[in-house]
Amino acid sequence: MQFTPQQLVGAGRYSATTRIGNWNEDLMLEEARMKDYRAQKQKGGLGTVYRRKMEQANGRVPVSYWDDGFLRYNSYVVVEHVQTSGSLASDVWEETFTGSGEYVVSVGQRPPHATARATFLLVGPSERSSGIVKYGDSFRLMANEALRVDLTTNSLLPPLYLRSTLKSERAMSPISSHQNVTLSPVTDNSTLWVATKGDASGAEKFLATSTPISTHDNVGLVHKMTGILLHADAKYVIATDFGNETEVCCATMKNHSKSFNLHHERQGDRSADMHAKETQSPNLWRLALGSSPGAAEESRALPAPATPAIVLDLIVDALTRTSVFHVRALVHSLQAIDAKTTGLMEREDLKWAIKALESSSGKAALRDDQYDVLLSALDEGKKGFIRLTAFIDAIRGGSLSPSRMALVHDTYDGLTGAYGDVTLNVLRQAYDKGCEKPFQTIKSKPIKFLTLWTTQDPARLVSLHEFVDVYKDVSRAIADDSMFDQLLKNAWGEMKKDPMLLEMFAVERIQNCARGLMSDTDTSVRTAALRVLRYSMINCASTAQAIKLVLIRAFPILLIRDAKLVGERIQALKVVRRLMDIDASQVPTSVVRSVVAIANHKEDNLRRVALETLRELAIANVSVVMQCNGIKTLVDCILDPTCQGILIMTANPQGLRSLVRMLEQPVGDDVKKVVLATICDIFYTHAPLDKYCFVWKGSIELLSEILHLSARLLPDQHCAMLLALPQLVATTAYSQVDYLADLQTKPPEDRLQRERAIRSSEMLAELAHAVGASSSSGGLVTRQNPLAGGAANGVHLASELLRGTNRPLHNFSMQSPRDSAREMLVYDLKVHLDNQMDDHTFRDLLMHKSRVLSGKDWFRWNWDIISELLEGPLTNPARLSEAMKTKFFKRVSGFFRCDNSDKGYFAGLPWTPDYVPYLRPACQMYTLLLNHPEGIAFLKTDRRYSLRLYATCLLRALLRSEVEGFERWGIESLVAQLDKETSVARAALSVLEEAAESP
Repeated sequence: MQFTPQQLVGAGRYSATTRIGNWNEDLMLEEARMKDYRAQKQKGGLGTVYRRKMEQANGRVPVSYWDDGFLRYNSYVVVEHVQTSGSLASDVWEETFTGSGEYVVSVGQRPPHATARATFLLVGPSERSSGIVKYGDSFRLMANEALRVDLTTNSLLPPLYLRSTLKSERAMSPISSHQNVTLSPVTDNSTLWVATKGDASGAEKFLATSTPISTHDNVGLVHKMTGILLHADAKYVIATDFGNETEVCCATMKNHSKSFNLHHERQGDRSADMHAKETQSPNLWRLALGSSPGAAEESRALPAPATPAIVLDLIVDALTRTSVFHVRALVHSLQAIDAKTTGLMEREDLKWAIKALESSSGKAALRDDQYDVLLSALDEGKKGFIRLTAFIDAIRGGSLSPSRMALVHDTYDGLTGAYGDVTLNVLRQAYDKGCEKPFQTIKSKPIKFLTLWTTQDPARLVSLHEFVDVYKDVSRAIADDSMFDQLLKNAWGEMKKDPMLLEMFAVERIQNCARGLMSDTDTSVRTAALRVLRYSMINCASTAQAIKLVLIRAFPILLIRDAKLVGERIQALKVVRRLMDIDASQVPTSVVRSVVAIANHKEDNLRRVALETLRELAIANVSVVMQCNGIKTLVDCILDPTCQGILIMTANPQGLRSLVRMLEQPVGDDVKKVVLATICDIFYTHAPLDKYCFVWKGSIELLSEILHLSARLLPDQHCAMLLALPQLVATTAYSQVDYLADLQTKPPEDRLQRERAIRSSEMLAELAHAVGASSSSGGLVTRQNPLAGGAANGVHLASELLRGTNRPLHNFSMQSPRDSAREMLVYDLKVHLDNQMDDHTFRDLLMHKSRVLSGKDWFRWNWDIISELLEGPLTNPARLSEAMKTKFFKRVSGFFRCDNSDKGYFAGLPWTPDYVPYLRPACQMYTLLLNHPEGIAFLKTDRRYSLRLYATCLLRALLRSEVEGFERWGIESLVAQLDKETSVARAALSVLEEAAESP
């Protein structure tokens, strides 16, 4: 036998330990199952799940009873197995394999009464099937509905049918390796069965077709699609949670009798002495009915079957688990789609649009079969499209009730009476976002309610019809009329928008009701009561009444509640601030002490708000703050870097005046000392020592920039008198070497003068270094060598300084300041090492690592190496001359050339963040070339003269801008462009002609 080389090589590598197939997925599945098992074991849920399974599977269910004993469609039967005396049983909790959607079926012991797992519903191939079932008729065996109850949603799961498929290497029974039989939700031909007479043979068996099936008959159940009988043999045992049971499969058992008798008799090969084969015992079944009418009595409490109305209610419930505005959000998105399209939407798209809002609830979502019930009802013509207006009308559930419609109309009329025309700006001004919190969960994503209106133009009128439509969607999510009324009042309440209306009501009665609600167990009720209390405080009288009823005793308890109740505590602080706005002199000390307690708690989330409240109260009523020791809290916050309240207070003249007024109050000396120390600290706050180095560095850089600007913009005579340069030079000249020989014997005034001279020399040195001046004499005066300088050194430094301001800054000075001194040191060291790079390393970077000379594909170049070369070694003139002899600069400059052709140059790249880093090498290259004569000569060589043409066109823009002195240097530049290059000369002549015509 011949083998290929691949087979010979592979055969040697294969062994019994080689893993094939999806072994990794199987291993992960086993690990996941073990992890889930351990988690359930720790929670004690294993026994609970098993007990619930046994109760549901072995629950008593009805079985049909007929007086004549004939089977009929839609009858509950027990499928008994003749050989094992057991019954066909289902296990809808055990899948054949994970994710298959098919479940195990077996033959177990027949229970004393009909149970859910041992009872099947005999249904026809279509919904119209009815009447007596006969031999040869097709039917399906459906698992009992009691096994398909979803406890989470209290709805029925899709039904499961007895199903079989052709045997293959992927699908077969696990024990006997015959044709597999399972329970599946599929409703195709693989779930159809036909009964044949099992206890007959020969012509009697075939003549039994179209006769009724009796409950006492032994039948063979033939799978209609494959023609194989349902089989169960006692020798094939399968382990289940219900014990050892018999495996069920499809296999036709044959005896040793002859077959094809009629054919062989016609051919003369056989005589008529043998009958047609009988059905063997593993294939014999009995479809048993109830023995008495009592067995058929219904005892199950099954949920109602899914209908479009029920599914709509489930969708609304799923959408409103987190927010009552999700129904409106769905309708608004569908209306936007309807306005832009034909008004039709595919079924799958609509389903996923609903699921997008439904999934945010975090709970079990609706199943696909439930969506199919609704979408099939809305699918006109069964074409796969849903009319959006029909779905919107269905989910809204009709019109509003008369009581809710009246509430919506009253709200709209109130907005119209208070603001006139109702626009989106008016809605933003009148709407209270706090009304949404009681109707949303903590984990819900906030929805901007005002973005759900059809009209999004701020100045456009919002009609009553649109207002009603919006709240029709919101009303669908709120079942209780009182809750809907509360939502409208919280959002557009008259008491908040027009406080003068409270004069028509008894404020004391409202506040009494609010006081009773503040002791409620629900935090949302307490929060709403605080809002009512705040809105009821409209003048001094109502404020005094609120203090008398609530604020003295119950209110401090609300302020110092659990820190998790943030919304409730914020409303309490808003009440305090409302009281301060009306009359700060009435604020009780008990309330202020509560605010001070919050301000002293460093870990409290509302500490900043409490400090701000104390600050404002100290300005308005300093005495009550002092009585409650609030001033000490404010003073202590000066040392707290996280609080800026005291600084804001002192920035206000009234705040600082409140501190000064405290000194006039009858307080102890310790308090006065603290206040005085606070005022002193405010006016004598020094910068930290570690900030002085940044101030010094910034001053040097500022002076450097001023010197450069002055050298470029001011005449020469002003540069000599700029700042204090003459004074610095004169002071530095005072440091004479012979005079300093006996410095220690001089008086202190002379030593001070010497110190000033040294500092002046250091200042000149710093300025010279900042502007890029290099001292050839190396005579920088330092404190370590004070005698190294002198008058000549100071004058030399000044000359270097002035000379350095008249040339371009070093590349480093043109860049942005470094983040730290360490980065500056690393940068200087890098430049120094790059300039001292050896020939081998430089050529390796230039020729190989940069990849510029290896090809013209710019996207293969190493731009980090290119930037490193331009920033380091190429600043050396010798290295630059060596690089000029290659095509390095030609190719890099060609990449940045302004070329509109489609060659992948930089000008054709999109302006995205991915290509912005290429700007740095461009700036480095052109700055380097402009600072060297060879680079300037290279820039002048361009066979296409594109750069000269662009510069000539730029001169036209400068001419029209009336730049000063253009008639002197601009005209000369234009005349210089009149050479043999036609396009450049034509552009220069055009600019000259325009310059001659201009006045």
